[in-house]
Amino acid sequence: MTRLTRYAACLGIIALTVPFQPQLAAAREQMAPVAPPARDEAAYPPGTLGICHLAPLAGRVAVDSSGNLLVLSDYCRSQHDQLDAQAEQFWQRFVANANAETMTFARTLDRQSVVTYSTTICPFLENGGTLSELRQLQADNHLPVAFEVAITLAAIHTYCPAYRSEIGR
Repeated sequence: MTRLTRYAACLGIIALTVPFQPQLAAAREQMAPVAPPARDEAAYPPGTLGICHLAPLAGRVAVDSSGNLLVLSDYCRSQHDQLDAQAEQFWQRFVANANAETMTFARTLDRQSVVTYSTTICPFLENGGTLSELRQLQADNHLPVAFEVAITLAAIHTYCPAYRSEIGR
């Protein structure tokens, strides 16, 4: 087991299914030199899911579960862009579902906090939680009901559309 394989196994993030050294050598021949990322690496702060918080990313590669090499700076940039697009989509849906009172309350919070809160809805449902359990937990938060409803609707429509039938909208 190579040092990289042991490191990857410790992190639990990469499934290496083929010997790494021959694959890396072949990939080096095919790849152009890795340029520094166009974005500031601070865009991936500690707490970022997965491996994208490792800095610097330039020059680092990983092997995905299919045995393909991923240039981490490119991979993390695409993940970040996808998350930004989903957050914007959530926000537009939230605004569409929110009444004036809800928007007034939302303005007392920072937008990123609202978006972050929205990302907790689907994992709760996907891990076996029900909408009635979710509503009970939300009631315990003492947040305005209309705010919770707007977040739940927008989150389900954005992050886990398979649950749309359960909300009836």
